[in-house]
Amino acid sequence: MSQSASALLARIEELSSSIVRQQQVLRDLENQRSAVRGHLNSIRDPMARLPFEISSDIFMQCLPDTPQPHPRFAPMLLLNICKSWSSIALATPSLWTIIHGESQSAKFAELLEAWMSRARNLPFSISLPAFIPRAVRDVVKRHAGQVQNLELHIEDDEELQKMVAPFGSLKKMTVIGIDPTEDHVQGFPYGDSCLELLRAAPGLVECDLLNMHFTAGHSSAMAPLTHSHLQHLRLAMNLHLDEFDFAPGILQYLTLPALQTLSISDSDVNGIGFPSFLTRSSPPLRSLKILITRGDVDASWFQLTPELTDLDLFCSSYPAFLDKLTCAENYLPVLRNLTIRTNRPLSESSLQDLVAMLTARNASHHPFQEFRLTLPHWKAQAPDDEIILALRRLVEDGMHIHIGHGEHNYI
Repeated sequence: MSQSASALLARIEELSSSIVRQQQVLRDLENQRSAVRGHLNSIRDPMARLPFEISSDIFMQCLPDTPQPHPRFAPMLLLNICKSWSSIALATPSLWTIIHGESQSAKFAELLEAWMSRARNLPFSISLPAFIPRAVRDVVKRHAGQVQNLELHIEDDEELQKMVAPFGSLKKMTVIGIDPTEDHVQGFPYGDSCLELLRAAPGLVECDLLNMHFTAGHSSAMAPLTHSHLQHLRLAMNLHLDEFDFAPGILQYLTLPALQTLSISDSDVNGIGFPSFLTRSSPPLRSLKILITRGDVDASWFQLTPELTDLDLFCSSYPAFLDKLTCAENYLPVLRNLTIRTNRPLSESSLQDLVAMLTARNASHHPFQEFRLTLPHWKAQAPDDEIILALRRLVEDGMHIHIGHGEHNYI
């Protein structure tokens, strides 16, 4: 007996409802199975059985040197293992205190906001690439008081100006100039943005301003700055001082009474700028690294740095001021480590003067611990046997001496 159309439609509706119910039952069973598996994993997982402090510390050991917001790397990787691991990771603020940004996508701003929120009130470290989007700048500025370490790769002065914010907790800052039209770092002229950043970070202790140079046209806008906490300053055109072509030329606007280490080159030492800086700052300078490509080292500079223990000079020829080091009581009395890098070979008379100075210094109450003379590889020649013998006697007395090119030491 054939069924009516209405009966068939009712049967279809009945079967559809039954299918929906069975699908829900299946979903409930799958959820229960997932929960049981999670419970089993938590029983088997040694991480879940450890005290939270130990699990958290183990997660900290998983962090790379420069954590990136990527699902294949910790800490984000830890969120994707299981619910237990995710809970531990999210409850460990110290996992989220460092971020190295390489993506310029709009999503990075959201990730940065999430990381800084998860870090809670802990000090935060940020490294940002060039072409920093506005959304990313806004996040950094909102959390500026939380930032302790900041590294910026900036393409021009305008972009640097946009990053100025009240960084009240900032201790270390690195600003690297990037040429957007080249495949390599080349630097850019800046106005007073670097000074504004320094003003915005009164507690700053360490600062590197790299691959930038001063443009004289901005001089009228540059207001002098006294920074009472800055202890370490590097002004250079590259990561290694002996490769610099020029440096920012900003030292003339700074007074730094707490400065202990300084790396600079011609742009900051030519003329009266450098001794004027030392006179007005009167810093407890311990370490000084200078590139001199034009002229000679002025002996009077070091009369203003009596606490200097480490001196590293890159100069075109043998610096005449070294003769003054013979009188250790009156000239750089606590100097312990001296490095001379030169792009010309030393004459025999200069080497003899050097031996006489080192011998006299060694006999004083303030002998050197280490002396290094780095010669150009393509012009390096071994000193005479008599000079080598005299220097080896000093080595036997405890002074470390390296004269040569690269790792090669003639002594």
